[in-house]
Amino acid sequence: MDFPLLTLLETAEDFRHLRGLRYPLWLLLLLLITGAMCGYWGARPMETFAQQYGGELCRQLNRPVRSATPSDSTFRRVLEQCDFIVLTRIFRQWAAASVPLSEAEWVAIDGKSIKGTMKDYASAQQKLLS
Repeated sequence: MDFPLLTLLETAEDFRHLRGLRYPLWLLLLLLITGAMCGYWGARPMETFAQQYGGELCRQLNRPVRSATPSDSTFRRVLEQCDFIVLTRIFRQWAAASVPLSEAEWVAIDGKSIKGTMKDYASAQQKLLS
């Protein structure tokens, strides 16, 4: 079964107030995920990523392209308010469908994390480094 990331992101409940919404939540989350995968970390780098690649990303997905791109404060608010457990579930669903692993395959993770050793390893929110 195919789980495209966009379809899964569109199912995320929008937690923002209706007043002043300029960008759909799926677009902001998609830009955050793809930006992070390309090495853009933080609100200002995400704004740069959106300016450079957001229009082309929308064209490739056959979605309306806006002339304006989300600002760093928009990304900051989404990062502050986002339910990362829901976002992690969506990302895991997509990753599992995109890169299926059989039981015979192994994935090695050495337990490193950002700024120290891993704590509460059973938690859904981890900061693993590759």
